[in-house]
Amino acid sequence: MYLALLAANSKHGVIAGQQACVRLLAANSLPLADFLAASPPALLFPQKNIAIAQLKLIGTIATAEPSVRAAALAIVTEAFGHERPDVQASALDLIRKLGVPDGPERAVIADRAGRLTATLAGQAADLGLLAPAPAPRPVEANPAAGPPAAAAGLVAVTDLAELVQLFARLMEDASDPLAVERTLAGAVFLADLPAAERATAGAPLVRRAEALVADADADWLDWSGGRLVSLEIARLALAWAGCREHAQSPGAAGRPGPPEKMNRICGARFLEACDLISGGRPVGHLLAELTAADGTVSPDALLTRLASWHDGQPPRHDLEIALLRLPPVDESFWAAWASVHPATATMARRAHCEGSTPVRLEAVIGPNLQDYRPSHTLVLARVTSPPPSAGEYASRCWRLLTDLRDPLGGTYLLRDDRGLMDDSRYIAAVASWPLLCPCQPELAAAHLLRPLSDCLVPGASRAGAGAAAVMGLTRSTARLGPIGHLALLSGLASPEADVRIAAADTWAQAARARRLDQNLAAEALVTGLADGAFKVTRVADGLRRASHEPASAQLIATTIFASADRLIAVKCANMHLLLELAGEAGTVISLPEPPESIRNLAAGKSPTKLAIAARQLVRPCAPGVPI
Repeated sequence: MYLALLAANSKHGVIAGQQACVRLLAANSLPLADFLAASPPALLFPQKNIAIAQLKLIGTIATAEPSVRAAALAIVTEAFGHERPDVQASALDLIRKLGVPDGPERAVIADRAGRLTATLAGQAADLGLLAPAPAPRPVEANPAAGPPAAAAGLVAVTDLAELVQLFARLMEDASDPLAVERTLAGAVFLADLPAAERATAGAPLVRRAEALVADADADWLDWSGGRLVSLEIARLALAWAGCREHAQSPGAAGRPGPPEKMNRICGARFLEACDLISGGRPVGHLLAELTAADGTVSPDALLTRLASWHDGQPPRHDLEIALLRLPPVDESFWAAWASVHPATATMARRAHCEGSTPVRLEAVIGPNLQDYRPSHTLVLARVTSPPPSAGEYASRCWRLLTDLRDPLGGTYLLRDDRGLMDDSRYIAAVASWPLLCPCQPELAAAHLLRPLSDCLVPGASRAGAGAAAVMGLTRSTARLGPIGHLALLSGLASPEADVRIAAADTWAQAARARRLDQNLAAEALVTGLADGAFKVTRVADGLRRASHEPASAQLIATTIFASADRLIAVKCANMHLLLELAGEAGTVISLPEPPESIRNLAAGKSPTKLAIAARQLVRPCAPGVPI
């Protein structure tokens, strides 16, 4: 009975089963084989503490009973499929601690290691469970050189069954921004189907969508705005299925006014889509429908879609976001626009020019003036130019995106004292931000810094938003700028393992795509450490998780060397951990010559950990040999 509780859907049931198993084990009355066979559901339970408790219990058994150790470690690998990277990391650490078994269990462990995240896969390769990384190669002078990779294309939703499946999934979990964008565009495109056919296909969605709408509190929506992406999906599903009375958004006269915060752009776009669907006018594709996974819209596709509005005015926010997603174009494009839709030609050209102007940003580090944690240091970014747009042709979306003049003062604050920022629906909003301005990745990184700053203090409830923010840096194919590097280092400095692992994955991906620069990374590292916002212990742990690939190891070593002079000068605490990490990178790549500050430390006879680490780095060492 207690073993059966390990497969319960309720966390209280699983915990009761685990507690009983602990008591039975202490009394030597736990059937070990049956316990191991019943463990997989608990190892995959979504709540982290339950999965970790199951790993610890299996680890206790494997340590005390060598006869079942191999079988226990094979069962542990079920946790490699857990959605939380730190649960995966704990399972891999247990296998490393007890040793990889031989025989058929080794084959099982190696097979399941393919489920691990990229950085954990590198650690699995060190244990011989996966193929090793490519052979070492010398460090390049500038690893950021070289063209960025092209963005992958995105397939539009044109199938009725796929749209219904997307509606059903996103009403429960809207954390995939590409799926949200495809659903929004697909609902408008398939609104041309007869109303009776849409009502029949959408009938299974209506009950759940109505429940979500009925449970929503209008006062909460008034301040949270676009955070409730799942609720917006529910309203869209109701409008698409023909339930107009339930599809309206709350607010004055049943409809909200223009968005007052960047995060409410999402709600405005969904409201426009509901109006288009309910209006019965054939539209086809939305102007802002993505054509690539990096969030851009191709010029040819935009002109083709614009032609369907030759006798009308396209929705304002759809048009503005389409222009923000449009890459740089030449005069021939605007001539074509003027011939297709002359009424919007002047506005579109000026709005695109404004949105294409590089935004100047500067890092801002200081106390959180709007939080109940006065000691919490924020790492944010301020827009210094250009000023927010104004005038007849001003883009409302661009004005909201660039309203970062006083980030510490709370002009961009998206949550209240109840801490509802930590809700999973906030995660969905954070994940969507990079797709609003894909041609301005530094501006997107400035917005992503807010949830990453909130993750610089312990709190597991903030980890989801922080991980979503740091993974948002992978949306663009452009090289990261100073604010992008600062956001990435903020993720590596998080006290939450989930965020550090996500940041390590992002670091590894960006290093492979040659999107990082060691000098910008070093500047971000020094900025965070010198002002006390980052802790070396956390940064070193995060970077270590990405140090198993040659490209990542190169950037780690050169970043540490580029920052060493300044960090040593300010006597940064635990600096030896970074030098030790650079030495570990020497087992993967050929290290360059250490800077003068490290050589000076090594020349002395100081017994400190920092001096010892410096001497280890200066000592000649062949590539691939531990130093």
